[in-house]
Amino acid sequence: MSIDWSKAPEGATHWAPATNRLSSSFMKHEAGEWFCESANGNRWVKDESDDHPGRYIAKPVGWTGQGEIQVGMICRLGGKPFTLIAVHDGYGWLKTDDNGFQTAKLFKLEPLKTLQEIAAEKRQAQIDQMLTDAGIADSAFNGDPEAEAWAAALLDAGYRKVEGGAA
Repeated sequence: MSIDWSKAPEGATHWAPATNRLSSSFMKHEAGEWFCESANGNRWVKDESDDHPGRYIAKPVGWTGQGEIQVGMICRLGGKPFTLIAVHDGYGWLKTDDNGFQTAKLFKLEPLKTLQEIAAEKRQAQIDQMLTDAGIADSAFNGDPEAEAWAAALLDAGYRKVEGGAA
């Protein structure tokens, strides 16, 4: 079975495969409660079924290199992404997106992204949003390194958009 997580609604943490009485759906686990996507997929509804969460498939998360890698996490080996599906005696069993399998010693696995890469991407997204909010992204100054430097300086100085305020 292959789950297309790109189609998951925002906040989805699990996938519930179909049973003989329930159709498959994305699920969200939050504050100890389960929610399923609504029929039209645009909101979360508290799951009142007696379905067993143990059969739900957790959304894979990328391993950042912090702590031990856990089964279900996405990692790299030789630059290619894999999902860790089992661990035993210092070895990991890895699955590719095309259902190929491979084993490797755990110490050879690489994080999907480093914490520094994640932080840099988040910072760049904030800068891009600031440029968009200021109208620069849709102007002749789009792509101007000086405009980006100004936005970066404002971000570093602590300026943030107030939610609900004027853009």
